[in-house]
Amino acid sequence: MAFKIPSALRLQDLKLLASKCGIALSGTKPVLQKRLYDEIIRAGHAPRQTRVLSIDMGIRNLAFCILDIPPTVVINAEPLPQIQAWHRLSVSAAPEATDDSSAPLKEAFDPATLSSIAYLLLRERLMLKNPTHILIERQRFRSMGSKHILEWTIRVNLFESIIYAVLCTLKAEGAWNGEVVGILPGRVGPFWIPDAGIINTEGLSKVRLAKSAKVQNKGKKVDLVRRWLDAGNVVSLGTDQVKATARQYIEKWDRAPGGIKGRKKGTNVDTGKLDDFADCLLQGMAWVKWEENKRLALNHGVEQLLDIPTRPNKSIGQKTEDKVKEKKLARKQPKKLK
Repeated sequence: MAFKIPSALRLQDLKLLASKCGIALSGTKPVLQKRLYDEIIRAGHAPRQTRVLSIDMGIRNLAFCILDIPPTVVINAEPLPQIQAWHRLSVSAAPEATDDSSAPLKEAFDPATLSSIAYLLLRERLMLKNPTHILIERQRFRSMGSKHILEWTIRVNLFESIIYAVLCTLKAEGAWNGEVVGILPGRVGPFWIPDAGIINTEGLSKVRLAKSAKVQNKGKKVDLVRRWLDAGNVVSLGTDQVKATARQYIEKWDRAPGGIKGRKKGTNVDTGKLDDFADCLLQGMAWVKWEENKRLALNHGVEQLLDIPTRPNKSIGQKTEDKVKEKKLARKQPKKLK
C-alpha cells in the first residue's frame, strides 16, 4: 500500500509530526504535508546500518562523538547505539613567543589558517573511522536576539563553512561517500528536554538558581546525559576512551558546585564544559530517533507517531470519509412519522 499523509490531519497534527521527525515546522498545511512526505519517503531508502559523526561546532570547544547505529533503535531495548569516540578539543590556540624580547604573536583566524586546520582535523582525526553520516551543528550570526554580531561568532561561522567545503571536496573526489546533515540546535533541545515530554525526567537532576532560560536548558541537557550514563539503557560505551570520558563526566557532574573544574589529577581526560559533550551526543541521538520515526511512519502510518488508535488498515482519512458517508445515508433515510 502506497504511503500517504491523511488530508484530514490538522495543521497542529502536522507540526507535531514534523517535530518528531526533526523537520521544519514553518509553512502552510500543504507545504508542511509535502515536506513531511518527501522526508519520510527519503528515509525509507536510507541505509539502516549507519555510523554517525556528530559535531558540536566551536574553535575553543569543539566536541564530537561517533555512534554506531543498529538497524532498529528502540530506547530501553537491545541492541543500543554504541559510542565509539567522545571528545572535546580546541582546534586553535594562541601561539607562544619563543623570545622574551620579541613582540607577542597573534592567533590567526584568516581563511587560509582555518582551511588548513579544517582539512587536517577531518583527514587526520574525524574521518579515520569512516562515518556514513556527519551531523554538524548549524551556527547563527546572532544569539539571544542580540542586534550585534560578535567577531568570535563570525570566526566559528567561517570555520563551519570551511568544514562543509572540505567535506564537499572529499566527496566529489571519491575520498569519502557519505552524507552531511546540518542540524539546527533549536530542534534538538525541545526534542529532549523535559518540557517536550519525550523522555522520563525523574531521577538525577540539579536545581539551578540561574534565571536565564538558556542556562536552565543547558543544565537540563547535561542532566539528561548524566541519567543516560547512569541507566545504561539508552547508549552503550564501546571503547576504553569513551568509558573514561563517561566516568569523568559523571564524576564532574557529581561534584558539588564550586568544585575543581576540568582535568582531574591522574587522568588523561579533560571534561571541561559538560554541555559540549552533552550537545554532540544529544544531537546524534536526536537524529537517530528522527530517522527511526520516519521509518515507523512509512511502514505503519503516521498515526503511530500521533498516538491515535486506529483499526487495522484504517487511516484517519478513511475514518473521516466513513463518518461523512454515514451522515449522508442518514439524511436520505425517510423520517419516521410520530
